Amino acid sequence: MKLLQQLLLLQQQFSYHQLLQKQQSFLQRLLEEQQFLLQQYQQQQSRIQQLLQQQQLLVKLMEQQQQLLQMLQQPQQIPNLLQQLQQSQAQFQQLVQQQQQLLQKLQQMQPSLQQFLQKQQPIFEEILKAKQSLLKNLKQQLDYLLQFQK
Repeated sequence: MKLLQQLLLLQQQFSYHQLLQKQQSFLQRLLEEQQFLLQQYQQQQSRIQQLLQQQQLLVKLMEQQQQLLQMLQQPQQIPNLLQQLQQSQAQFQQLVQQQQQLLQKLQQMQPSLQQFLQKQQPIFEEILKAKQSLLKNLKQQLDYLLQFQK
C-alpha cells in the first residue's frame, strides 16, 4: 500500500515538474513576445512624437504664410516676400510628405502588433489546459488516496 502511495506521489511530482517546465517555456516565449511589443510601442511613440513636432512646424509655417500675405499688400516688399513665400510653401509641402510617410509606417506597424496579440492567445490557452490537466490528475490521485483512509 505504501509503495503504491509513494509511486503515486512520484508520478504526481513528475507531472508537476513537467508542467512547471512547460509553463516556464511558455512564460519565456511570452516575455520575448512582450519585449517585441514594447519595442513596437516605443517605435510608434517616437513616430507619433515626430508627427506632433511636424504639426507644430506646420502651424508655424501657416502663421508665416499669413504674415507674408499681409506684407504682400505693401508693394515695395513684393519681390522679397514672393521668395519667402515660395520657400515657406516648399517647407510646407516637405513636411506634409514626411507626415504622410510617418502615418504609413504607423499603419504598417499595426498588423504586426495584432499578430503578436493573436500569437499570445494560444500560449495562454496551453498554460490553462496544462494547469487544468494537472488539477484533474491531482484530484484523481487525491480521491484514490482518500479511498485507503476510509
